[in-house]
Amino acid sequence: MMKHILKPGNLFTSASLFCGLYSVMVSAGAEAHESDSFYTAALLIIFAGIFDGLDGRVARLTNTQSDFGVELDSLVDVVSFGVAPAVLLFKWGLEAYGRGGLIVAFLFTLCGVFRLARFNMDAHQQGQEPKSSKYTEGLTITCAGGMVAVLVLHHAKIRATEVDSHISVLLLTLMLSYLMISTVGFRTFREFRLSPLSISMIAVGAAAVVAVLVVYDITLLLVLMGGTYIGSGLVEEAFSFTRKRKANDFYYLGTMDEADEEEIDEEVRA
Repeated sequence: MMKHILKPGNLFTSASLFCGLYSVMVSAGAEAHESDSFYTAALLIIFAGIFDGLDGRVARLTNTQSDFGVELDSLVDVVSFGVAPAVLLFKWGLEAYGRGGLIVAFLFTLCGVFRLARFNMDAHQQGQEPKSSKYTEGLTITCAGGMVAVLVLHHAKIRATEVDSHISVLLLTLMLSYLMISTVGFRTFREFRLSPLSISMIAVGAAAVVAVLVVYDITLLLVLMGGTYIGSGLVEEAFSFTRKRKANDFYYLGTMDEADEEEIDEEVRA
């Protein structure tokens, strides 16, 4: 067991778990008006995300990848991005709804666990049915938990008071919960390619925006980045649905026989 624990990648995963558990403790002890506590809890989730993003890379760089590390990473994600954000959401804006708020917070964790279970199941079937890595099915639990964290950070920075609109927190939780178990495709950017000119234009524009937002409010930048990522996934899904519907319509029209066409014409004239 010790040989697994001491592997560099697993140490980063363990650090993510520590941050997630610490966030739960801070959130659980916070009062509605204690914005500093919520800020700390949210920041710990961000740090958990940083460690989570590095553990796989560190494992590959040190050639210490293992099935143990994969399973450990999945279990830690439940705590750091499923439980910790749910407790934060409850104490931050859902506690006013009592047991109803507790159920909604639980729904966030439940959907996150379902999302991970689906991902793990698909990963085990990869050898038999390889899938494109351009998109991931449903919003990842890491992104959902991270979105909660950056919103809390931004709220604490601009208001430093308790939540004014509890319904907005409720709707946010329900939306993120649904997106995790949905079939909406979100880009992974693993096979994303742009022309050199497009990259240059985007880089210049992004640098200008980032410079302004970092000076003004870096938490706003994080919120915009998260919102843009989620919004782009929804827009792409809408376009994809429209294209598929048109393709099905063309296929249907192309396979109709003359009797079907005459029947439709009669219905239209009637």
